[in-house]
Amino acid sequence: MGKCKKCGVEVPKEAMFCPNCGAGVSKEASVEKLSGGKGRRKKKYAMIGGGIGAILFILLVIFVSTRPKVIDLNECRKIEIDGYDGVGNGNVYFLDLSKKIEEAVPDRIMKKMKDPSDIYQYIDVNVELSKYSELSNGDKITVTYKYDNEKAKKVGIKFKGKKEKITVKGLKKVKTVDIFKDLELKFEGTAPDLSTESEIIIEQDDASFWCTVSPCEDLDIGDEITIECTTEGMVNGIKPEKLKTTVKVPDTAEHYVTDPSELTAEDMQEIKDGLTKILKGEEPYEDRLDHSWMAIKSPEDVTDNKLEFYSRETASNITFSDTAEYFVNESYNEYTENVTDMLIRFELDDTVEDEESDKCGKTYHIYGYTILGPIVRCSDGKLQIEDDWDGIVFYISGTMGNVREKVEKDINEEVDKIMRDAPTRYVVAFDGSGKVEQIK
Repeated sequence: MGKCKKCGVEVPKEAMFCPNCGAGVSKEASVEKLSGGKGRRKKKYAMIGGGIGAILFILLVIFVSTRPKVIDLNECRKIEIDGYDGVGNGNVYFLDLSKKIEEAVPDRIMKKMKDPSDIYQYIDVNVELSKYSELSNGDKITVTYKYDNEKAKKVGIKFKGKKEKITVKGLKKVKTVDIFKDLELKFEGTAPDLSTESEIIIEQDDASFWCTVSPCEDLDIGDEITIECTTEGMVNGIKPEKLKTTVKVPDTAEHYVTDPSELTAEDMQEIKDGLTKILKGEEPYEDRLDHSWMAIKSPEDVTDNKLEFYSRETASNITFSDTAEYFVNESYNEYTENVTDMLIRFELDDTVEDEESDKCGKTYHIYGYTILGPIVRCSDGKLQIEDDWDGIVFYISGTMGNVREKVEKDINEEVDKIMRDAPTRYVVAFDGSGKVEQIK
């Protein structure tokens, strides 16, 4: 307690005025007492505030250290769009997501794992597109994310992913082409027995298309063939304009000449030249005229003989009749000998050169005929008479009877044999005029 400076009465420490005389107590003392109380209170409050702050800081550290680290899946995804407009393909996947996961898992959790890969038993995350195929430029596709954060938080991480809308662009333009435009089928054999592959591959730029071919056997000139593409859709940017087409067996394919009007003057001359070379033993037929298959008929001896005195080197004045017989076997099959045959008459002179023969030096006029066949037009347009000459029959002129009549009689017998297979018979002009007459 202090004393009042005016009346000397004791004044309590807390009093601002003297209780006796009412005089004010000294300001210095009061201020000193007041400021001392306030300082003690500030100190107390400061200590309390500091403690609270420390507690909050510790709680913050604990919160931050235990809070799951968030991985933004939008930043990890990679979208790829490729292919061709209308048939494009899309793909989406995570890029470096494993690395981000392993960096995000706290060390304290990672240390508890026997193997770092054990963390992935708690990872269930996926990304999907709303459409993966048949994409066109301008299409809108959605990217969605699926994840299980309940499992992920067990390893101290958390995922987030926001749905996205993507516009398709950059797809290449599809080229539509007629894959059959330059189609040429390859044939084997001779019409009407042509064949071709039952399946073919048509190449178009860098694309290959499988096709079926039907029918592919027993084909004749003019037959219709269907080619159908079995490859589905587009290949390497190439799309067929159509999947099916029909073609006809071209008349340029190798075929038996079943229509004698097809034979030209050049063809007839080629046949004459070939037969002339055979009769004269010229190349390439110098070995073709073998006596073993020459049927000889003489007015003196009408039985078959060998024309031992026939000399190819002295054969001359070879002439051919103006017409030839032409036979077409319409019922051709594997058992029929020829599809086409041609019977040709000829005459020639031949002089005997055998000095030991009593006929040496004598010239005979010879009538004859041969049957050629089959006659084929090759794919290069050339005429081919296959190696199937039915022999050459000679008739030696003499003093007995009319040789021409004997020739025609034997020819008619041969024709009767040929006609047993019911072919169509024609008479064709052998002079190259192109005249053809069918004989009923």
